[in-house]
Amino acid sequence: MAKRHFSYNCVLIWREYCVGAPAIAFEVLSRWHCPFQIIQTIRVMDPRLETRGYFTGMVDSALDLIMTSDPVRFRRVRNEINNIVNARTPVVFSYGRPLKTCFINLRCFYSENNIKMAIGFLASTLVYVATWGYLFTRGILRTEKNGLHFEGFCRREAQRFLRRLGMPTGFWDADQQIVLQHGEFQKEAIKDIYGIFVQDPSIEAAIWQDSGAPYKGDNKN
Repeated sequence: MAKRHFSYNCVLIWREYCVGAPAIAFEVLSRWHCPFQIIQTIRVMDPRLETRGYFTGMVDSALDLIMTSDPVRFRRVRNEINNIVNARTPVVFSYGRPLKTCFINLRCFYSENNIKMAIGFLASTLVYVATWGYLFTRGILRTEKNGLHFEGFCRREAQRFLRRLGMPTGFWDADQQIVLQHGEFQKEAIKDIYGIFVQDPSIEAAIWQDSGAPYKGDNKN
């Protein structure tokens, strides 16, 4: 484990708690006001009723896939992710370390003819995020100096997981992924809130229904 010097704690507090204060507030509000389900000890939330069942079903299937195919990485997911939120982020996913919250833009995983592949890619994303959190736990922060190695390690973990499933790994090619880091995702929190109100969730729900996405909840029409 990397030794946690005083400078490490200073950078961590500034980056994740000071700069990240808006997103922490957003996460706390989500926990207070958004309905949720507990799946494998993880709180799964979607502020939109229309898509909530499909998001919960997809996450449930992804977690079950990790649990049955890769118990070691599944333990890491449970340790490093406390909340999974469906949010209209400008990227595929983001991770808030203070509350161990993973924001997922579920629409990025849509697959018209292969919902199993969509679930597999979602599962690999949770593996990636959990690896990111694992490095934090080990006392390793992403910096400009180690950024490529840091992200490369996370990508390789996601790729190894997909190989276990016999799935293609191109989703995790370096030029395909953009992840907000160094606390930058917190600056997008207001955009997440804005997106909740401007999109039409009923259209998105109909698309997921047509794709055969798993549903978990009580309000399916």
